[in-house]
Order: sequence, then structure tokens, then C-alpha cells
Amino acid sequence: METVFRPELRAAANVLRSRFLHNEKKHLFITGSRGIGKSTLLNAAFGTPKHGLISRAIRPMDGQPPSHVELTRTDGGETSVVGRHRGKMTVEPDGFMLGINTIREFLESGEDVFFLDEIGFLEEAVPEYQDTLLKLLDQKRVVAVLRKQDAPFLNRLFAREDAYVIDLDEWYARCAAQKVGCVIMASGFSRRFSSNKLLADFNGRPLIYSLLSALPKDAFSDAVLVTRYPEAAALAENSGIRSVLHDLPMLSDTIRLGVSSFEALDGYMLCVADQPLLTPETFYSLLTALALQPKSIIRPVHEKKPGNPVLFPAWCRAELLSIQGDNGGRVVIRAHPESVTPQEIADPREFFDVDTIENLAELNTSR
Repeated sequence: METVFRPELRAAANVLRSRFLHNEKKHLFITGSRGIGKSTLLNAAFGTPKHGLISRAIRPMDGQPPSHVELTRTDGGETSVVGRHRGKMTVEPDGFMLGINTIREFLESGEDVFFLDEIGFLEEAVPEYQDTLLKLLDQKRVVAVLRKQDAPFLNRLFAREDAYVIDLDEWYARCAAQKVGCVIMASGFSRRFSSNKLLADFNGRPLIYSLLSALPKDAFSDAVLVTRYPEAAALAENSGIRSVLHDLPMLSDTIRLGVSSFEALDGYMLCVADQPLLTPETFYSLLTALALQPKSIIRPVHEKKPGNPVLFPAWCRAELLSIQGDNGGRVVIRAHPESVTPQEIADPREFFDVDTIENLAELNTSR
């Protein structure tokens, strides 16, 4: 299975929101080359903000150079011209008074987060606007799109220690290049269920079918189902996922067999087979988060409550292979709490796992 994963907009937006929620930095800055979709991503992640400023180049016709640049308040549409094309784009300093007054008004409010899309080269010529922006950054939280350009004021912003900077060129390139394997752990004895729960009926199909269907196989370089049940192995093979059959007793055996079946990769996802409500979007979000922070253990959370699946970076391979007894990936997580990056998911039902017949009945009733 050859990976063809590219960052999906919804997944990238999920990761962007999560980094803003869970990062220790005060501000979030987005940059990248022209046309890569900085503003599109910002809007997908946060919607139209109530408090913010949008800078937009106005083009008289497609393919023509912009005639001017407008600065617009997001809370009411008031607009001013901050640049005009006169052979080249030149600044209109008076137009920035709209931005200055808007930010000053916000500084006096009790609101916390201000959005800016974008900060570019025109601001370099307006010291009063620069000073106002710096006061904003010192006193409030800011989510901003920054033009990717070597300019003194922009460089000063990029260098701020309280800002988390995301370069979309680098992030998306890593998304396209990274190779991740997924271990689907399906070796449990279902002791509390009294029969093989993976084959129990859920929406007219075996329970495990939901997970196999949700897994975006083309997003992984490889995926393997590790199981003691030939029926589960056959379902995986029919879904285009290879399987490893075994009769070893421990959870650590399942992890070792799965991880060792891969070549050295950039990441290893451990996924339990009894979470039928997992969605492809969650898998994509975890993969996209790893590309942003390739040294981190990526763990999904909902309002600080963690769940599965968990994505481990390359450096965890040896530790995953050395887990002993009836222990799982949690051993590695506990050993490296500083390396865990939470990835927020919207629906806590995705964490629901089926342990008993009553669980499954509850799940069928609630859908």
C-alpha cells in the first residue's frame, strides 16, 4: 500500500484549532507562499471572526494586477484603502487609521482573541500601525496570517517567542512525504462480551466492519490487522487490509507483531478494533497533526479526556517493540508525557468502545 496522503482542508483546520487550544504559546501565526490557501484555512478553522481585520487585494479583472488593497473590519464591514497600484503597490498611510482605531477599541474591550488576515509589506511603512499591533500582541491573543516575505517588521513578528508559527509550505510538504503504518489491534478475548464482539451485529454488519470502513487506507503507507480470529482476518483482507494471525496471549504481543511487520516509518498508529464510531476525519486529523509536529505523540482528546487511536512518531518504534505483558501504548505515553500533543476531536462518541452486549445495545439504540 503506497501512501498518497495529502492534507485535507477539514483535517488541517481541525489541527489548527487544536494547536490554538492546546499550545502553550500565546499567538498563532500562519504563513506560506502565495496561493497555498492561508486565508482559506483560517476561515475553515475559525469561521468569520467577530473581532478582526481583513486585508484584501482588489483586482479589476482576473489575471490583472490588483488596483488597490482594502482593510475591512470583520464586525461590520467598514472599509478603507491602505494601498494603491501606481506602477507598483504603494501605501496609503491614512487608510490604516481604520485598523488603528479598531485595535484600540478592541484593547479596551473584555474580549480576548483578535484575528488579522493578513499582515504584509504595506505595514512596513506605517510605524503607528506597527506600534498598535505590538500593543495588541502584548495585551491580547492574536491569530494572524503573515505574508511570507523578508521584511523588518514581519521578521520581528516571526521571531516573537510567544507566537506559534505554522509555515504551510513546510507542513503540507511533510504531509505529502510522511509514511505512517496503522496497527489495528483485534486480538482481545471479549471475555465481558461472552462471544467474539468483533463479529457481533452492528447496523447489519459485523462490528469490526465499521472500523475497517472508516480507515482511510490510502492515507497510510501500510495497515495491518493483528488478530487471533480467522473471520476478522478475512474481513480485513476483503477490505484491502492485510492481516497477521496469531495465538499469543498478551496485548504487547499484538503491538509487537503489528509494528514489526512494518519497515521503519515516520509514525505508527495503534488503533483498537472495537470503536465503531471513529470517522475518517479523525484519522486524517491525527496524520496531519503528526506532519506538523513529527516528534510528538499525537493523542485525540475531547475536552481534556483522551482516547484512541494514538499516533506514535518514529523514535517510539523501539519502545513499542519492547512493551511487555498485557500492556499497551499507554506505557510509552506515560514514559514521555512531555512529548504528547493533544488533538481535539469534536464528537466524544468516537471514543466509545464496545466491551459488553449492553454497550452494543446502547450504541444501536442511540443511533
